[in-house]
Amino acid sequence: MVNEFLEYQRKVKGLSAGTCEEYRKDLRAWIAYAKTQGLTWSRTVKRDVDEWTRSMVDAGLKPRTIKKRVAVLRCIYRWMVHEGMLEVNPVTYCQTPKVAETLPQTVEVIDVERYLDAPAVSVDDRLMKLLSALLLESGLRISEALNLRWSDLDVEKRCVRIEGKGGKERFAFFGERTVKQLGKIRPEVDAGKVFDWTDIDARYLMYETLGRYCKGVHPHLLRHTFASIMVGQGMPIKQLSVLMGHKHVETTEIYTHVSVENLKANYERFKF
Repeated sequence: MVNEFLEYQRKVKGLSAGTCEEYRKDLRAWIAYAKTQGLTWSRTVKRDVDEWTRSMVDAGLKPRTIKKRVAVLRCIYRWMVHEGMLEVNPVTYCQTPKVAETLPQTVEVIDVERYLDAPAVSVDDRLMKLLSALLLESGLRISEALNLRWSDLDVEKRCVRIEGKGGKERFAFFGERTVKQLGKIRPEVDAGKVFDWTDIDARYLMYETLGRYCKGVHPHLLRHTFASIMVGQGMPIKQLSVLMGHKHVETTEIYTHVSVENLKANYERFKF
């Protein structure tokens, strides 16, 4: 059952292998609970799912984790109804704990620029300067940046082709900071990957280099900074959503709250 559902998510919905593996983990949690209650897929009602939710709350799980697990369970039941295995989705109207809204953190652009302007001490340092500039100016995910090939970068148009989540292609853009770093290391032949690092390697190297200028920095922090700046400069949220490769515009809307916080801070600073 679960394998068939995940295969559908991969082949039809285009979800990544990583996302499907997360789905599998969430469904295992439900299956383990269902066994203790003598439940089956076809003999589950809303009350059973509500009891599961309460048990997770009692166990001290975070609201975000509970919400995600119930959402995946709702998804597989929706698929079962779609495939004609069941007539009703028992999870449709199930409630989950409210997730406290947290605003994404950002870094100071001037601190990143101080790092970019500092002399590079190695090839890896030059590449990290390029990665840092690119993440800041284009808002790429670290996984997307690490998959880039030199042929994906168009310096003349200041454009980068990205294969995002689910294999979906999109384009993003970059500015002078990235162009400057590219001029220092771009090879004569557009072949091969730009960054020959694993995710862990890239995060550690960023911590050791850019981290000297931006305390606690990590790749996603640069993506947050990009989005927050774009909203602050007035970019329409739907256009930003496309640039960032978000499937739903609601995911991008959190950055509008950052803008409101900035407005309030400026109001407190300049009010008479």
